[in-house]
Amino acid sequence: MSSESESEILDLYQISLLLTYERGTTEPRFRHAKLREEFDDNRPLTTYIFDRDSKYKSTKLDMTSSPDLPSEILPLNFNENDPLNSLTTKELDTALWQARGYDGCYKSVTLLQHFFDLYPRSTQIRICHGPKGKALFGLSQARGDAYVTELGKRVILEMTLVQACQSSLSSVCPENMTYISGESKTMLHAVFGFASPGAENCTAFLDLSSMQFGDVGRRPGLKGQGIFALDTFDEFNDRMDSVAHGMSPHVMSNSKVAEKVKKRWENRKKEKCCGHCGAPLLDVKTCTGCLKAWYCNKEHQKLAWYFHRQYCTKD
Repeated sequence: MSSESESEILDLYQISLLLTYERGTTEPRFRHAKLREEFDDNRPLTTYIFDRDSKYKSTKLDMTSSPDLPSEILPLNFNENDPLNSLTTKELDTALWQARGYDGCYKSVTLLQHFFDLYPRSTQIRICHGPKGKALFGLSQARGDAYVTELGKRVILEMTLVQACQSSLSSVCPENMTYISGESKTMLHAVFGFASPGAENCTAFLDLSSMQFGDVGRRPGLKGQGIFALDTFDEFNDRMDSVAHGMSPHVMSNSKVAEKVKKRWENRKKEKCCGHCGAPLLDVKTCTGCLKAWYCNKEHQKLAWYFHRQYCTKD
């Protein structure tokens, strides 16, 4: 395949990474909010308390100032003995994305639909899944399924989840706005389904708000990494079994975000983005294997490696 034709193929994982970053780091309800307290206690309810300067308004979509990042979610000044000091990079990731995942499935589906509408339905899109298992002799993970299909071979899948296994409560002060996810007996959820060439049914399921369920919503097979889930059929069923006690399926939009993702995707060769969180990069840390992946720092490179290693080649 020529480099010219290769550049015309959309990459579902990378585009989802950009969209999740752009939506999550500018979420108005949590914009510029700093984490004050986090309660878990091994219960199915996780509580986050955020503080925000009163000069910031939660009703305006702010995409001009610096984004909200997991590395900057903690207050600038707090006691060094504060329990928040012991939170790992992954736990800070969870705190940011779980709170911003509240009521996020329909927003994410709508934003991605806006993005897809910017391209013809015949546009080709690459879908890469994670590792399928260990290779011979256990020396490395076997590569996952990867295929190219048409953008038009997609559908929005809506479902009702029964008794979510994990719920969260996020409160933002001083507005005293509280957002609760997963507490009701049932909740609606929506994902994208894609069909591989020749398949009549969906073979891939993209859940852009899976992190609203915390770590239990992270994709199986990736050792709890990633900020959204791109599942095979079996992975999707396994993950939903972990998310809720039951599921009944049904079949069933901020265009500026979609336009920005399209611009970043088309300018990806000049403006690199982190292969873990989607952030634009100034100081680029390049994968020394393929020289085609870049990261914010060593920690993000380590978090992304379990997925990236399946497609890291020197050719």
